[in-house]
Amino acid sequence: MRRYIAILTLAIIVLVPQTIFASSSPPVYSVTDLITKAPELDGKTVTVRGEAITEALERNNGYSWVNILDGSSAIGVWMKNDLKDQIKNYGTNLVKGDIVEITGKFFRNDPEADGELDLRADSLKVVESGYPTPEKINPLKVIVLAILSLVALLLFADNIYKNKKKTQEKKEDFEIENAIHEELE
Repeated sequence: MRRYIAILTLAIIVLVPQTIFASSSPPVYSVTDLITKAPELDGKTVTVRGEAITEALERNNGYSWVNILDGSSAIGVWMKNDLKDQIKNYGTNLVKGDIVEITGKFFRNDPEADGELDLRADSLKVVESGYPTPEKINPLKVIVLAILSLVALLLFADNIYKNKKKTQEKKEDFEIENAIHEELE
């Protein structure tokens, strides 16, 4: 019996703090979640996670627009330049962008952004640094390219040969005609 009480006490000591701390942290949304739940999240402070993509669009007033992608949807985030400066890698076709968690006020129809859906950042945390993603070349494509290049080169050489042959035939015909005209005169 004491053994069961000790196990139960230990379970309570281990699990209760985890439950309390886990329930107190706000949920982290994907961009798709923000879009689909826009009516209920409008005007609320939310945390969103995604990849910083393309490049920051700096404005003259110390703020920038940064686009965040969750894999299927993207959202514009309005932030101070000091937050934007934490992002080192923006996703492109050759770079995996930094994965960031941004907390800020979500707007379904932001009046300061011509009614666009956006997020106004209060804080930013880089969760995972981006990295270069070298382009992978398909060996089959290289082989096909080599074959097509060879075919094009052969067709070009054949065309040059045929033109040279025609020119030679015309030159011979001209010489024959000249010889005939000279004999007739």
